Amino acid sequence: MKKIGKGLIPISLGILLANFDFTRDSFGRFDLLPDFVGYGSIVMGLGSWIGLSKQFAIARLCAWVLIPIAVIR
Repeated sequence: MKKIGKGLIPISLGILLANFDFTRDSFGRFDLLPDFVGYGSIVMGLGSWIGLSKQFAIARLCAWVLIPIAVIR
């Protein structure tokens, strides 16, 4: 159970950062917390879960792919 709790906080934080846009109206549509920061947090959290199942390694690879896409976008 300890190993699951270690990755849960970065994954939860990454999901929040990637899904919510914290913008300031004075800057227009400038995103204060870019999505790639959230995806990076998800990658870090999934790294601690790779030993539990191969699906976490696949999910981590998908998150790695999303980082450059978010930077380009």
